[in-house]
Amino acid sequence: MKLLTGRRSHLLPIMLFLLLLLLPGTGQPQTADERLTLGVLAYRPVPDTEQRWQPLVDYLNAAVADLRLDLKALNYDDLENAIAAGEIDFVLSNPAHYVLLAHRDNLSSPLATMINLVQDQPSRGFGGVILVPSQQRELQQVKDLAGRTVATVSRKSLGGFQMQAFELRQQGVNILRESRVLETGMPHDLAVDTMLRGEADAAFVRSGVMEGLIHEGRLDPEVVRVLNPLPRSEFPFVLSTRLYPEWPLVALAHVDEQAALKLVTAVLALPHGGEDARRAGIYGFTLPADYRPVEQLLRELRLPPFEQSPFFTLHDAWQRWTWLIVATVLSMLFLLLLSIGMLWARRQVARQQAHTMNLLRSLGEGVYGTDRTGRCTFINDTALEMLGFTHEEVIGADQHQLFHHHTPDGREYHVEDCPVYLTAMDGRVRRLEEWFFRKDGRGFPVELVVTPVREQGKITGTIAAFKDISQRRRAEEKLQRQSEELHRSNADLEQFAYAASHDLRQPLRMVQGYLQLLVRRLGSRLSSEEQEYIFYATDGARRMDEMIVGLLNFSRVGRKGDPMAPLNGRAPLDEALAFLALDIEKSGATMKVAGRWPQVVASGDELTRLFQNLLSNAIKYVPADRTPEVEVESSVVGDCWRVEIRDNGIGIDPSQQPRLFKVFSRLQSRKKFDGTGIGLALCRRIVECHGGSIGVESAGSDQGAVFWFELPLEPKLAEEPDPDPDHQGKYHE
Repeated sequence: MKLLTGRRSHLLPIMLFLLLLLLPGTGQPQTADERLTLGVLAYRPVPDTEQRWQPLVDYLNAAVADLRLDLKALNYDDLENAIAAGEIDFVLSNPAHYVLLAHRDNLSSPLATMINLVQDQPSRGFGGVILVPSQQRELQQVKDLAGRTVATVSRKSLGGFQMQAFELRQQGVNILRESRVLETGMPHDLAVDTMLRGEADAAFVRSGVMEGLIHEGRLDPEVVRVLNPLPRSEFPFVLSTRLYPEWPLVALAHVDEQAALKLVTAVLALPHGGEDARRAGIYGFTLPADYRPVEQLLRELRLPPFEQSPFFTLHDAWQRWTWLIVATVLSMLFLLLLSIGMLWARRQVARQQAHTMNLLRSLGEGVYGTDRTGRCTFINDTALEMLGFTHEEVIGADQHQLFHHHTPDGREYHVEDCPVYLTAMDGRVRRLEEWFFRKDGRGFPVELVVTPVREQGKITGTIAAFKDISQRRRAEEKLQRQSEELHRSNADLEQFAYAASHDLRQPLRMVQGYLQLLVRRLGSRLSSEEQEYIFYATDGARRMDEMIVGLLNFSRVGRKGDPMAPLNGRAPLDEALAFLALDIEKSGATMKVAGRWPQVVASGDELTRLFQNLLSNAIKYVPADRTPEVEVESSVVGDCWRVEIRDNGIGIDPSQQPRLFKVFSRLQSRKKFDGTGIGLALCRRIVECHGGSIGVESAGSDQGAVFWFELPLEPKLAEEPDPDPDHQGKYHE
């Protein structure tokens, strides 16, 4: 009925309503001893799902004396069939299923929203994950899934398909048209197994499934990787999509209002993080979340119930419901007076029901209500405990003047800016952080949600729910202080390395100078053994000086180079080739340069040094019987500039690659190849100072290597790279 617009939307609902009054059993309350059934969507094996949720059902049966609740854990299709057959009264399912039920069965807001328990922490959302085999190197971005086969439990699964499809749609890929979708059925484990058997190129699963399989020993984390990983802040699982609100608890349309009230009272009274909640694997339940993002997802993907055009005509109604319209018109004459009386009675019951539900939703968090003038009409015990007032002191008082009167810095908080006052005026729901004051004058930060109360379409007041976030604020401030201290510590360490390296060169020059004087004085009087000793000492001092110079250069990166400025990426390469012209000519090396060289924002001399070190290694580390062949290719990948330097050198043993890019780390003997062990560590530092990344690929010894680095096209500098973390180590030096 929600698809009708204008005058068409008035006729059909009235006729349907009158017809329903004639149907036997409609609107009849359920008997007190009738058993009710809770249907739960099983996205893991059904026995596991039943075992998880049975403690919650046991708790509800114990909490409500005259309510007997049975549990049915079903996959999506079986749950839909059970709902259609009238076997289910309450549903705990994913948000997409709730949106479908709400539009199809004309349901209102859910009773409550589940708070999941993830790694012993409350989680109010979940997302989708895109898994691909680790060896599938051609799948690097979600766009690469176009034309591929994707395994999923069902196209109807929100976390197992629809979230990923929406993410792909935002990046220009219509997975339903451009790829092959292989449905495996529940549980999500089957989608992962299908991919690992090679029957699909990727698997779409709900967040937490991969970690659960790894924890159970059923999945080797080395054989899969996550495509499109997103930052997840405090969320403990990997994500390929944004977070969406957790599962809602819904009462179906035929459920008696009193039965629904009893159930939601018990559900919201379930202690957060208590033993009963943890036995069910959850943290508890809270006020219904905002499911509009889920509706937006379904509309964008044109998934049920939005798969058809929203425009509907009277002709369409007549074609579809001819018998219904005729029966309704015939019934209207007989039932007109009766329907008016029942409509008035139902409105009175609905008004009382709405007020009662608003009070019940306050359980577990501080909640108070106001009229349009801002005076408190009710407040729960949790709020009184946090504020330190008594019930008599709050009821009838102006909430703003009582505990919302000043800002944290002591400035007066004008009532015209108060979110409770604004919601009472414009009817908008507001979610924000505010500052409340206790009776003793101490202030504390709160997370506040203000919702309007409407009666007959008019705003009559507000309901405000809040919780104390002092502990979270302290944790954020502590993290900020630690970050600042770490920044200062890194700066001091860098300055120390620079000063120490600079001061060490002075005595080293004296050692070299006196050794040279000794050779000149004694000349031919030195024996061959003595000359060898002096050579070793001189060579050691020379290498020590080269290492100190390398350390000086390492410490100067990001501080002493050219400032960041726009430049063409080819310019520093050409300058590096000019510096290496003599080495290239001497070795007979061939250089090939290709690709697109974009405009970047970088330090010119540091990029030159980066190219010079990488190209010098590509020329140097080649077997003596082989002419060096070097290919340099540039490309733009997304918002990054990528450069690959390919050589035909001695290659890198895969077992040794973890040592790459470390300071003073060498993979080759100094007798075969000279070097200080700092060159590639310097490259890594230059790249990280530009906010980029660097790496190497090699099939093994004598197979050549490809060194690559990526820099952002727009300036996005790293905060401070560590002088020598456990990064991938150095190449040959």
